[in-house]
Amino acid sequence: HEVYKKTVPATNLQESSYLLKDTSSCNKLFRREFLIKNKITFPEQTFFEDVPFVSRAYLLSDKITIIPKIIYAYRGRKSSETASVTQVVTPVKLHQCSLMFAMAIEHYEKEAEPETTYELKKHALNKLCMQLKKITNPPDPDSAAVSAVHDLLQKCSPTTIIDFENTHALPLLMIKYGYFQHASA
Repeated sequence: HEVYKKTVPATNLQESSYLLKDTSSCNKLFRREFLIKNKITFPEQTFFEDVPFVSRAYLLSDKITIIPKIIYAYRGRKSSETASVTQVVTPVKLHQCSLMFAMAIEHYEKEAEPETTYELKKHALNKLCMQLKKITNPPDPDSAAVSAVHDLLQKCSPTTIIDFENTHALPLLMIKYGYFQHASA
């Protein structure tokens, strides 16, 4: 990613909201004292646990340093007959993705600048679209997964959804207003 190709000795989320496009914790180092002081922990027994952890750490950090050094290499299996657990999208994962992003957005709505919250919402919409494209078995319209997706979309204004990406705006708006079955057809 272009962001990580040059050293940035000291930035913060207000100066570099693009950091919200990367909510993975694997390529980051945190000071233990900072995490303890701010009570930043991973939610347990869920997928997408990085989202609230990293987004909260970004929000509370006075200084973030970016170094152009690979400290972690993630390899995905593109042409494997058996996908890894992180590559398969199920209704449970869709539910957990929506819950974790909703949790992060709630923190931002209380503590962050509106522009920064808007960037997090765009990232959440992007991840949600990726999950909806990959889901193996669409969830039942009355399921917790659909309810969580709906709740996440309620945190995004129609303008945010339309600004996000016009090709996905209509299906996302349909889900937001209760038409999941029609949107996923």
